[in-house]
Amino acid sequence: MSSNTQLMYNPPHPGRLVKRILIKSLALTVTEAAAALGVGRITLSKIINEKSGISPQMAIRLSLYLNTSSEMWLGMQNMYDLWQAERERNKLRRVIKPLRKVMGSLEEPLEIKKPLRLHHKSNTARCKKVAKHA
Repeated sequence: MSSNTQLMYNPPHPGRLVKRILIKSLALTVTEAAAALGVGRITLSKIINEKSGISPQMAIRLSLYLNTSSEMWLGMQNMYDLWQAERERNKLRRVIKPLRKVMGSLEEPLEIKKPLRLHHKSNTARCKKVAKHA
């Protein structure tokens, strides 16, 4: 991991906390908890079994039902996802070279040999037709 990254060591999947609160502490069934959140039983089951992550929509639902913030749930999911991705950093380092090593110093101006194309060919033709008739 990079030295400037401040990640919790192996953070838990947020579904673990959802399960602890809704199923164990509140003694709800998955079906009851899913109904309270306005989602399907399978959707909630995937989250509490750590097969699926917390989406922004689910974060809002959890925040409304549990009187928490949606940012908390998304933050937990982000920390978990980033930790999992960071485990692949060394593999990626073998194929991705830092920009400075490829191009020299970033302080040197970049010379673009070809202009960037922002439009697909069909869009360019369509734009010309529109401009012609305007």
